[in-house]
Amino acid sequence: MGHDNNLMRIMYCFPEQEPKILKVKKELKALSELMQTQFFETTIYKGMILIYDPKGIVKYSKSQKLDGLYLRGPFIFAGNDTLELDFKSLKIEEIRYLQKHITQEKQIEEMEM
Repeated sequence: MGHDNNLMRIMYCFPEQEPKILKVKKELKALSELMQTQFFETTIYKGMILIYDPKGIVKYSKSQKLDGLYLRGPFIFAGNDTLELDFKSLKIEEIRYLQKHITQEKQIEEMEM
């Protein structure tokens, strides 16, 4: 009822830009376009899926620090559908957590400079 199962809510991040909440198609093609590469990796971060470019270090000079991870280039957070083993929309609580945590990391990084 009013829900499109083909769309998911994600958080799109790029160093030195504010994170954006986007609704995208639940397809690898849509993620590839946002990542600006077809070759990306995923890992679990706080129960969510973190999508990143493992070769970002050779393509991008600016990095984003996140809990000891140094991410270069675009990265995406998506929900983790453990039942279907697939991506899903982020929950509101996950979005709030990420917004707060990413902002704190940026503030710490700015103070260290």
